Amino acid sequence: MLHLLLRSDGGNTMFGYSLSFLNDSLLVGVPRLNTSQPDITEAGGVYICNTKADLQCSPLNIDTYGNNIGEHT
Repeated sequence: MLHLLLRSDGGNTMFGYSLSFLNDSLLVGVPRLNTSQPDITEAGGVYICNTKADLQCSPLNIDTYGNNIGEHT
């Protein structure tokens, strides 16, 4: 059975631009998401949604350091 998730985020984040399944989760790409990263605008992001719990989604924290390539190990 296929369910359709419609979401309005009030902006142009491109929520759902890319989708991928991982076990019982759906990964949702959001290329223009504003994050709390310092000095970064529209860093983009990924949400992880539980397919077993009415697609409850939460942000997946990937990079919390901002634009400091190679400074954090």
